[in-house]
Amino acid sequence: MNIKLSTKLLLGLSGILIIMMMISAFSVKSEFAKINLKDPYWDFEKISNKQFKHIKVIGQKDATGKVNIIENKSFAVNVSKKWSDDVKVSFEGDTLIVRFLLNPAKIRMEEYPNYENIVTILCPDLSSIKGELANIKIDSLNQDKLKIEAHKITSIDIRKLNSQYLSINLDKNSDCEFRTDILYKIENLEANVASSAVLKMRQVYPNNFVLNTSDNSIIEMNGTALKAIKKL
Repeated sequence: MNIKLSTKLLLGLSGILIIMMMISAFSVKSEFAKINLKDPYWDFEKISNKQFKHIKVIGQKDATGKVNIIENKSFAVNVSKKWSDDVKVSFEGDTLIVRFLLNPAKIRMEEYPNYENIVTILCPDLSSIKGELANIKIDSLNQDKLKIEAHKITSIDIRKLNSQYLSINLDKNSDCEFRTDILYKIENLEANVASSAVLKMRQVYPNNFVLNTSDNSIIEMNGTALKAIKKL
């Protein structure tokens, strides 16, 4: 029985498509096999391992991604691969600057990650953290003296922090919160909380506490911290 030319072409095309799908599947499987899923940063790209003493994060109103800061023996700046086009990393002296760039092609705010971890910063030593229109999470940090500044609606989320001399400066509408049940014993704490700013430090037990507030500041603290406030 003779097979029509069109049928032969259709069969040949189907065979080619099947072969291409098999090759593609094999290629994807091979690439996936190369991924070390035990590496927490397997889907991140290392941008820099340059040393720094200060971190400055500058965000955008509609770009709500989060920067995680984690204590580590060496320095590294890792950016999520799927958001690498929306982040710019640069240095000014010993200051690491992370900028979230509002991509004009993404006109809807929901296209940006809602507090998703976009940048992970690893460092053994740090002197200051400053945020502008940013969301910053301190996963873990051990620093004898540290200054934290939050400007222009910045949120600071502290999970684990060991510091003997801690300074927190919150600009209008910014906030800082110690979120875990761990008791934070700090020798010296200075907090400057502007109008409409929020400081939640129920787990913080300072020996010496200097607190400057505005009429509309919101402070949550324990009795020990209240008693430690120095009279200016």
